[in-house]
Amino acid sequence: MDGTLVESHVVVATLILSIVGLFWHWSTKKPSKDFPPGPRPLPLVGNLLDFAFKPPHMVFLELRNKYGDIFSVKIGQRWTVILNSLHATREALVKQPVNFAGRPDLYSFKLLSGDGKSIALSDYSIDWANNRKMIHASLRNLVTGDHTKFEALILEFTPQVASALDLTKGKPFDPKQLICHLVYSILGKICFGESFAFDDPMLLEKMAAGQEFLELVGNGLPIDFFPSLAWIPFKRAEKLRNLCELNFLDIHRAIDCHRKTFVPGKPRDFIDQMLDAQLAAKQNGEDTNISDEVIATGIADIHGGGTDTTIVTLYWSLALMVQFPQVQDKIAQLADEVIGRERLPTLADREKLPYIVAAVHEVLRYSTKLPMSVPHSTTQDCKLDGYFIPKGTMVMTNLWAIHRDGEHWEQPYSFRPEHFLDETGTVRKHPEGFVPFSTGRRVCIGESMVKAELFLLFTWLFQHFKFSKVPGTEDQSYIEHGQILVANEVNTYKLIAKRRF
Repeated sequence: MDGTLVESHVVVATLILSIVGLFWHWSTKKPSKDFPPGPRPLPLVGNLLDFAFKPPHMVFLELRNKYGDIFSVKIGQRWTVILNSLHATREALVKQPVNFAGRPDLYSFKLLSGDGKSIALSDYSIDWANNRKMIHASLRNLVTGDHTKFEALILEFTPQVASALDLTKGKPFDPKQLICHLVYSILGKICFGESFAFDDPMLLEKMAAGQEFLELVGNGLPIDFFPSLAWIPFKRAEKLRNLCELNFLDIHRAIDCHRKTFVPGKPRDFIDQMLDAQLAAKQNGEDTNISDEVIATGIADIHGGGTDTTIVTLYWSLALMVQFPQVQDKIAQLADEVIGRERLPTLADREKLPYIVAAVHEVLRYSTKLPMSVPHSTTQDCKLDGYFIPKGTMVMTNLWAIHRDGEHWEQPYSFRPEHFLDETGTVRKHPEGFVPFSTGRRVCIGESMVKAELFLLFTWLFQHFKFSKVPGTEDQSYIEHGQILVANEVNTYKLIAKRRF
């Protein structure tokens, strides 16, 4: 009797161990024989525990030393290929632009893209490519079609910034909120033609919603990397869904209002630019479906991406300028010499102010706002440097590693505007290793707008004000990286602002 019981227990234990072993093997087995190498994942969580104490881009930088420029990790239930060098990134995104032009089917991407209609986050398709061309042309026309108009849009709110800085009266303050007011005002004007005073309740409401939105997206959703948990009603996922629905509802209302007063050929803002494109496509009988949903998601992409990128970069800019006052002093001196003190900066000034252009580029490199960029996915089975990558595999580019690669930068961990100047003092065009907006078919559609906007605001700030560390903090670093998951933000700080004239 006892022997039979023991045998039964042995059989049950063996069966359980076999099931556990099979599950372990199944959940950790790579998608293909020639899949890129990488650390062995754990069942269920994959390699997530590797990121418990360090941000992903730093972990990947360390793993590069062991597995090379191309390796794989399992993030939750998703196998992911990591590209850790410029060579690997170009081999994938530039030389195989369509194969690596997809977006993974993340739950958050579905919400943010208006169920697959956005340019930034929807998957690759012919319609996506056509709509991207339309939106890019509309944005280009807004930025480069009339420089004077664009400059006025960007600098319209600088008097409010100057007044707010004057009110600090040389006392310590955190500039983050003021930067948020400025950037939300600018993007509201560019996209919707709206103008708000910095204390307008409507503007404050938009900023609060934007902040909540960023917190939800920035911390990630469990469903994104554990699709099998989709049946669980996560509160954060529901909050994001509600925010997205309200955001798209507001945008559609704005489109309807614009259409009532829209004058073809005379666009007032980005919505008008796309209504122009929509009308032209219909009149020309083009086989392009420029629906209001496409326009709405295009507006969401430009407004959402433009606000967050510019806020983080300007906050880094001020921190870097107080940390390196000699750079700030040189920028102010050059602005005095070229622009003077009687007018505002213009985009035409970029040719005469290469050092300032280089400083803006160096802020973008040094800060690397999105260290791991936005995830791609493969649109079909493909080969990459001898590795086989199945269709639908998520692919991430370590922009941080590229921006810290000594092969492309003389002093990669130092802030030096000279990184972007040649021996004659001219701005280097398309320097290798500079990819803050990614590259290939999915390069950020707002790159030219953000660069132009940053140059104007950056130049105006240091033309008119001197920023410095708070007395007593001279030996403290103002450029410590904050807690990084998706976005790379500098730790909060306070500074002193004083009028230069």
